[in-house]
Amino acid sequence: MNKEEIKSFEKNQFFNEILLVRELDEKAKDTNFKNLELEFFITKIESIFLS
Repeated sequence: MNKEEIKSFEKNQFFNEILLVRELDEKAKDTNFKNLELEFFITKIESIFLS
């Protein structure tokens, strides 16, 4: 990404959620990663839909 694309990306209303998905995607490559409990995802989904 160039500087202009980065600025635009950072302004995306779902910026934090996008980063979270990327983080989880990277962790999925780690065979030693401990899976997160379902409650973690339920809380995230509820916060998105209820905000």
